[in-house]
Amino acid sequence: MRKRTRPSPPTVRPAAGERGDPQDAGALQGRHGGARLILPNGLNIACRVIDISESGAAIATDQRPEIGTPVTIGKTPGRVVRHLEDGFAIEFMRLQHSDFLEENVTDG
Repeated sequence: MRKRTRPSPPTVRPAAGERGDPQDAGALQGRHGGARLILPNGLNIACRVIDISESGAAIATDQRPEIGTPVTIGKTPGRVVRHLEDGFAIEFMRLQHSDFLEENVTDG
């Protein structure tokens, strides 16, 4: 009797501009601008967006809020999920629509 084999699942490759990391899913490439970051104490500071996607952003700033701290970047609320060498990462409270993402987060 011949053993039946199942076909291999298709290989999924990242789309152009994506790194294949689930955290980078939907990441926008290209220029990002400056942004305004609002901390829980009301402090409003200028920062630079390193990377942005529908689910969050990486921010360059000398501020280091604790992980879990609620923040607002532009008009978009989120929370700090990770510290980076030159800033921190924010997870947005809700997924953002890609058509309005940069408009809602950056100054430009």
